[in-house]
Amino acid sequence: MSEFKRIPPEQAQALREQGAVVVDIRDQPTYAAAHIAGAQHLDNVNIADFIRAADLDAPLIVACYHGNSSQSAAAYPGQPGLLRRLQPGRRL
Repeated sequence: MSEFKRIPPEQAQALREQGAVVVDIRDQPTYAAAHIAGAQHLDNVNIADFIRAADLDAPLIVACYHGNSSQSAAAYPGQPGLLRRLQPGRRL
């Protein structure tokens, strides 16, 4: 199983500056209304394609509403890289 950690927004920003990939697993209308700049929308339809194309060495920041769903995403079988998620209720 991949490792995941709760991190503060400042650490997430530092990882982004170093090339981390950001995915947003909220529903499409919410993602479309507002999301972290550069975040990719990820859902059940495109997750397999995302995993196939992922850079296995790049850190991955998984963002959702409150941190609960991103924890489940971090445990997704075959999920690449070191998974990191934002602390619940905190935004970049």
